[in-house]
Amino acid sequence: MRRLNTPSISLLLGLLVLSTAAHAAPFAYITNAADSTVSVIDTATRAVVTTFAVGIGPFGVAVHPDGRTVYTANLYDNNVSVIDTASNSVVATVPVGTWPFGLALLPDGSALYVANFIDSTVSVIDPAVNAVVATIPAGLNARGVAVHPNGSTVYVTNTNGNSVSVIDTTTHLVTATIPVGLQPRGITVHPNGKTVYVTNNAGNTVSVIATVASAVVAPNTVVATIAVGLGPIGVAVHPDGGDVYVGNRDSGDVYVIDSRTNTVVTTLSVGFSPRGVMVHPDGNSVYVSNSLSNNVSIIDPITKTVVDTVAVGAIPFAFGQFIGPLDSDSDGVSDPLDNCPLIANPGQEDVDASGRGDLCDALPPGC
Repeated sequence: MRRLNTPSISLLLGLLVLSTAAHAAPFAYITNAADSTVSVIDTATRAVVTTFAVGIGPFGVAVHPDGRTVYTANLYDNNVSVIDTASNSVVATVPVGTWPFGLALLPDGSALYVANFIDSTVSVIDPAVNAVVATIPAGLNARGVAVHPNGSTVYVTNTNGNSVSVIDTTTHLVTATIPVGLQPRGITVHPNGKTVYVTNNAGNTVSVIATVASAVVAPNTVVATIAVGLGPIGVAVHPDGGDVYVGNRDSGDVYVIDSRTNTVVTTLSVGFSPRGVMVHPDGNSVYVSNSLSNNVSIIDPITKTVVDTVAVGAIPFAFGQFIGPLDSDSDGVSDPLDNCPLIANPGQEDVDASGRGDLCDALPPGC
């Protein structure tokens, strides 16, 4: 076993403190459906820093795990805009199916899944070449997309099929179809991968799906149905796995659900017609796009109050994962892809091929 002397440990811990003391905050990319633009919010200052044009009718949005690329689903152009975040400009356009809506990336960024509403299909884009490499039949009017944290499975809401399609990311086959409530739209997966949450827009409920078998339920089974506000669409889970946030379009509020008990713990009024919902990756705020207020509400998850409002473009949807990843050690490698996110290691050295960077290998357990 390799031994480290005390000064080495002290030095590494010092580097750890320096690396985590300050880092650039990620940006939020808000798709504005009516003016076909994206508003970019600096989450540190909570101000719009730029707005740029994309395709016609951008609804869905997804940020690559490396933070360097953003994708928008342009409903009326039947394509996906590929955006370079360094220049905030469109660098490629990928044709997909008819009326693309939701989209999501695998955790390693190797594939982008796009739900095509009219075609009832899912287009699979290879981000390395910006081309569709597969098309998967889904249920009637595919809309929302979410990915399991281990990358093995994609979940797609079928709005007029009242179901969720479960797709194997290796075979690109639908392995299960799960009946849910009326007109499912938004979907997200708990960080532990054991639960999926689905908003049922016409049923005013959230379906809770167990992804793994237990002594009492089979996998891919609805285990709870939670009454929420009117016309729920967006849904997101806090990174700590505790609270679930649901944006209700028609009642203009956000319901907060305790994931441990599947009960509503509070309700917050936001702007008119909330759509997209996402928790900041640091867990300190929740962003909600209000499509008829043309703004974004920012919620403090501790006090459960709206603490700020940011004006954006016309009819903001931001349906999907619209906030970029953290880069806690400011080494140019985002946390989701960094093998040692605690200490700057731009070279990603990993001599023992453990998947944990060499600098982190040297830290005491628990760091």
